[in-house]
Amino acid sequence: MPPKRKASIPLNAASANNYTDVSGDAPNKRSRIAKPLQKAFTNGAPPPEAIARNTENGAPGQAVKNEEGGFDHSRPEERAGIVDRRYYPAEMSNERCALYNANEIPRPIEVLGKTLESTKHRRQAIREASKAQSGDAVVHWFKRDLRIRDNTGLSQAAKLAKEKGVGLIGVWFMSPQDWEAHLVSPPKCDFELRSVDSLKKELEELDIPLYVETIPERKNVTKRLVELAEDWNAKNVFCNLEYEPDELRREERLVRKMLEKGINFEPQHDDCIVPPGSLKTGGGKQYAVYSPWYRAWVAYLHAHPHLLNERPMPERNPPKFRQAFTQLFDSKVPDLPDCKSLTPEEKDRFHHLWPAGESAAIDRLERFLVEKIGKYKDTRNFPAKNSTGRVSLHHAAGTLAARTSVRMARDVNSAKKLDGGKDGVKGWIGEVAWRDFYRHVLVHWPYVCMNKPFKFEYTNIEWEYNDAHFQAWTQGRTGYPIVDAAMRCLNHTGYMHNRLRMITASFLAKHLLLDWRLGEQYFLTHLIDGDFSSNNGGWGFSASTGVDPQPYFRIFNPWIQSERFDEEGEFIKLWVPELEDVEGPAIHNPYAAGGKAAQTAKAKGYPEPVCDEDRPKCSSCKKKDRPCTYSYGKASVFVVQDPVQLTKHGKSKTAPITYSLTSSGEDAGLSSTKSLDLRVTTERHTEDGQGCFQTLALGSKFKSHASKKKINKQQRALEAYLRKLREETALISYQPSSPETTLIARYVGMLGPDPTGKQPFEILGTWIQSIPSRIGSNRMLDLAVEFLVDSYGTFRDDMHSRRKVAKASKAKALKELQLVVMSADNKPTYDVLLATKLHYAAEALLGLDTMYHAIHAFGLAELLRSGSVSEVDDEHFWDLIDNTYIDDVNEAMLAGRTSVYYNDFYLSATYPPPIDSSAIVLSPSQRASMAIMHVFIQCPYAVSLIRNAIANPNDTSALATAMSHLECLIQIDLSQHVSELMQTSVSFVSIPPSPDIADLMLDTLEFDSVRSMILCTRYWMLQTVLCGLADTLYRHFPIEAGLSLLPSPQQLRAIDIDSALHIAKSLRWANSISQDLPLVTLRLHTPLQMTIGPWHRTIREITTQRSRSASPNILPEIATELSRAERMKAWVIGQCNLIHIQWNVSVVDEQPLLEALDTMAGEKIPDWLPIRVRFEAEDGEMVMKLDYENKTGSFSQKIDVNTEPPPKTRMPHPGAKGQEWQRKYLAVQELPLRGGQNEECVFGSELDYQTCGLHPQHREELVLNFWVVA
Repeated sequence: MPPKRKASIPLNAASANNYTDVSGDAPNKRSRIAKPLQKAFTNGAPPPEAIARNTENGAPGQAVKNEEGGFDHSRPEERAGIVDRRYYPAEMSNERCALYNANEIPRPIEVLGKTLESTKHRRQAIREASKAQSGDAVVHWFKRDLRIRDNTGLSQAAKLAKEKGVGLIGVWFMSPQDWEAHLVSPPKCDFELRSVDSLKKELEELDIPLYVETIPERKNVTKRLVELAEDWNAKNVFCNLEYEPDELRREERLVRKMLEKGINFEPQHDDCIVPPGSLKTGGGKQYAVYSPWYRAWVAYLHAHPHLLNERPMPERNPPKFRQAFTQLFDSKVPDLPDCKSLTPEEKDRFHHLWPAGESAAIDRLERFLVEKIGKYKDTRNFPAKNSTGRVSLHHAAGTLAARTSVRMARDVNSAKKLDGGKDGVKGWIGEVAWRDFYRHVLVHWPYVCMNKPFKFEYTNIEWEYNDAHFQAWTQGRTGYPIVDAAMRCLNHTGYMHNRLRMITASFLAKHLLLDWRLGEQYFLTHLIDGDFSSNNGGWGFSASTGVDPQPYFRIFNPWIQSERFDEEGEFIKLWVPELEDVEGPAIHNPYAAGGKAAQTAKAKGYPEPVCDEDRPKCSSCKKKDRPCTYSYGKASVFVVQDPVQLTKHGKSKTAPITYSLTSSGEDAGLSSTKSLDLRVTTERHTEDGQGCFQTLALGSKFKSHASKKKINKQQRALEAYLRKLREETALISYQPSSPETTLIARYVGMLGPDPTGKQPFEILGTWIQSIPSRIGSNRMLDLAVEFLVDSYGTFRDDMHSRRKVAKASKAKALKELQLVVMSADNKPTYDVLLATKLHYAAEALLGLDTMYHAIHAFGLAELLRSGSVSEVDDEHFWDLIDNTYIDDVNEAMLAGRTSVYYNDFYLSATYPPPIDSSAIVLSPSQRASMAIMHVFIQCPYAVSLIRNAIANPNDTSALATAMSHLECLIQIDLSQHVSELMQTSVSFVSIPPSPDIADLMLDTLEFDSVRSMILCTRYWMLQTVLCGLADTLYRHFPIEAGLSLLPSPQQLRAIDIDSALHIAKSLRWANSISQDLPLVTLRLHTPLQMTIGPWHRTIREITTQRSRSASPNILPEIATELSRAERMKAWVIGQCNLIHIQWNVSVVDEQPLLEALDTMAGEKIPDWLPIRVRFEAEDGEMVMKLDYENKTGSFSQKIDVNTEPPPKTRMPHPGAKGQEWQRKYLAVQELPLRGGQNEECVFGSELDYQTCGLHPQHREELVLNFWVVA
């Protein structure tokens, strides 16, 4: 498995969109819950009990159905936060995706259609009931259709209400958890709330109430809708369909649940112009290529013109209806939830930039159709021209129907055909059609909603997770001006031109080689027009993992794209002020141009390109003007199509695959470096214009189509590869002194001698030794396993048979693995490898995940033996597999010291090498806090007992077992963990609500309920926080008001509900304290790799101003800040060197450290210095935390020495200052806003208006133009 490369994800990109995929059958009992990357979450990783419990489909955190053994959920993308385990289960396997494609698993849209058909007559009877039996109202549930015009569901509801003589009620729910799970950006959340407010006012003019309610937990949305329908005596409820899998399953459940209550629920097709499933190829299949799909889409609309007809608006409700439902008109539109909050300045900016509501949408569309669509075809690709419609945010929020846009565009066309008439109109309709296309793809291939690429085989691509590169991309600091301008525009306005989206996406995936899903989620969490299907489809297109017939050789060259679509550099100058003085073509690549352009860029701090364009190209690509990224760095698993084998239309003949394998001496301390190219022939079969990819190694070709000559040729190719492999490994040496190679040596030693003398194990051993970093971190290991499997001939004639064999062998292998691992010592450990390698996932992509499971299993077995555990039953063994992952085992193997608790089979490892425990003084309260942390955070078995007791309140034995086990665990001796923790110290906290929580525990009733036990659990968790601060608290609290230590079991039995209210207050207080603790975390992924956060400006940025400190006119704040930065830098270097000494690694000098610090993001730096360092173990990692001397984490304001003191009103702006900005504003009012980071501009004061020659009465007009221009 790849190493712990952790991508630091920005604040609003805390998690990724992975829609749940579980069928209606009982879920698999074995749950694989990976440990989410803490940095991927705004407030750290969620607690175990919060993981995926809020998903609506009823199967949180479970391995998906029919996955024997589940999926390898220790994959780096899950640990990078791409899979949000708080709301969704783990990533789907490739095998399950293949079952969808083979129609062996029903798609959610098919399940919904079947349910609607089977309940048709019962629902129709309710709808056609007499007026007396039709209830008091008809309800329409608004979701992504915040409009009253051209709204299918609303129109149908209004029509039925009129027929029955009852009123129409609208309902809209705000679900913060849904917004968080779906990665909705804060600007879009704000836009939706403003649109709801506008919709509410328009409906009230028709005496139609819009009831608005906030649902804290997303799982209660459907339940609340049913309750409201019953309360209002509504017998018919309408809505418009959302096409994501979870939403389709939700609607299917609502049909059944409402029918049980005697309510007719009718979801309508509205979001797509042509309903999904309506367009088929000649062979009856779903289109996967846009061009033929678009032709079919146009033909279908010409044959069914009613699909573009406008839906009637609702009429006014009956006169008495408002009196009967007065309370519904009083509901208020809520404010933004805390998880999606905006600053006042951001709200003002987005309100002016993007007016909300249906009227604003129609106005924007009409202006575009009148002023710009005629030249759309010629100008649409030039971002500086501001020539696009920019109605995508209204489509995304539903304030404007795509149907309305196409109809109105057709009506202004010279021909009333969608594919004829004016080129501009025709082209724009074609762009709107992409929205329908990607929704059709999403419905037919639902796994694209689950973090799987359309070409799911590409899940196994080993993407990079380079934090520095990702931060540079998100901040617009890559050194590629067009990319940087685009990203700064996105960060400032919430919008990006479509051409720029393709350029930036291609750059991230094919230049930086970062996982495209990181970019996909960053776009979603920042775009005001974020739309999952369109965003996912666009990223799949750019990363060559999506629906695209020509994916392999399409690489956007950012230099050429910049020269072609921003020839004069207008857009670049607007958003990259560092280059505003660069003239001519040099602005597109100033450092390559050299001379004055390079000097200007460097002087103003513009970074050099992050990519080395001179890196070696793969053997298939020779053109210098089209950089090949497929052999860059460690991303050696791209499939490269040889241009020689392609026809002029992009269709392929027999094309080779080239794996470029490079072992780097820099990473592993190797004495030599040699590149190994492996070429394996493949055969491509074309179907509906799309290439069907099949990897072929020895004998895995369809035998019915393969001659003996071809098989022999493959045999020779394999033998040649093995010879080259031995030559490569013969060059490799490792240094036993390094921690990585020590780990490798331990694993190689565990493999033992190979008594059979068979070649594959010899290859395996040499390949393991050649890994340049931690075990499983390189694609070379995967390829070794592939050929190891192939050499044993584990393949069949066709994919169906191979899949059946793999399924049958997995169940056998899992049992065999358990028996072999814990069997007698005379069984060599490498037999475990054989059992898993040849029987467990022999087919699934040639066993790419096999080695991960094998290493995990036998490494865990060795650690259990070292902990004197001689045998373990199936349940506990798989609990260990589920609650650890391979890096935990690797760390334990490296440290060589493990602790195994027999009661719960929890594996614990101490690392790095221990600190002298005699030098550490722990108070009783600290020892108690460690015990509590161990019990309730680190012991899965104890937690399972508590959950079992809660789930079975009538089972007294379950409650007694849980209490007995917890009382025993309180007495656990944690002396082995003392070396991991140093005493905690802060210097200030506020007084908690209750001065002495222990008194609450004494004045109690008998412990006799499950609820009381839950409250005790919450109290213990509270004590985890409070006891960690006890030493400092004693210095600030009177003795009589001090917090107590951990209570005895007798005291724990005495807590009543009244006392729980006080505990809840204290819990909220403790939570607020924990949020304010000034802690900065240093995580040691490998001895020489670290990330530091959350410092809001790099030390490098401040220390580069050192020359200014000599100026006599320097502001005192700057002098203080410079001094603080120097002290901080010296302190960090010293602490890092201490850590590196413990790891027996050479001392770190200043330059590498500052380069690491350069990866940090933000704008400010703390005004306090750490006074103590302490170590803690969190989620299987060693964490160093820093304590500070000041009371809070307050920050000093940024002062720019080049500007005057700031005026009263300031708006953020990328580097333009005062008068300079005013001149530029007056000159370029029709151009997009400039944007960026870390800079400010002066705007809005009286002097500003006077200088510009504007009368104060024109302020509103000026400000309005200022924000609306973009």
